[in-house]
Amino acid sequence: MPNLVSNAGFTIYPRGFLGAILAPRIEKSPAPFEEQYRKLQGSLNLFQSSPAQIAVNENVESLYSKYIRNTYKAESFEFRKLVMITALNAFGTDAFDFWYLKQFESPSVGDLHRKFLEDCLRFILTGRREMSLETWDSLLDYSDSGEMRGPVSEYTAEFFGITTNGYVRQRRNTMLVDVLQDWCAQPNGLEDLLLSLHVLFGSRS
Repeated sequence: MPNLVSNAGFTIYPRGFLGAILAPRIEKSPAPFEEQYRKLQGSLNLFQSSPAQIAVNENVESLYSKYIRNTYKAESFEFRKLVMITALNAFGTDAFDFWYLKQFESPSVGDLHRKFLEDCLRFILTGRREMSLETWDSLLDYSDSGEMRGPVSEYTAEFFGITTNGYVRQRRNTMLVDVLQDWCAQPNGLEDLLLSLHVLFGSRS
């Protein structure tokens, strides 16, 4: 696993995924949950003093809004640059595998979240998804009963080259910038990345 700065941390976003800690501008207040947020391992900032309020990544939402309103041309250099810069900041780490495995510590992320994350890996590898991002957008939501504990799936282990059951795998280069380049290299990859950022770190309509 790549070395990270010791004070690296994450915050939770409206659909339960973890990402970069940003200025706590509040987008919306979801309906109250029956259970309080559980404290996470590591340095995860959940705004525990106000658990019913969850911030969104305003940079992601601003770019997403401009994209769906056709403010930017998807093929323009300016658009590509903005998406990459926004993505590099949104994940909260320069190591994609570190971010991905940290999702297991979210108190919200469950089986449906796991399947979405694996679908992102599938797109990075093949350029195809099992479900459209529009469908994922409508399905994923925050829950106060995360169920994503336990070992990673075989698909995830194979993607990252994680050793399981004593089987030695070839480790993949999982620096975030390299994974994002692979993502964007797929057909319509830049648009897929931006829509994925919206699902991961944006508002829940």
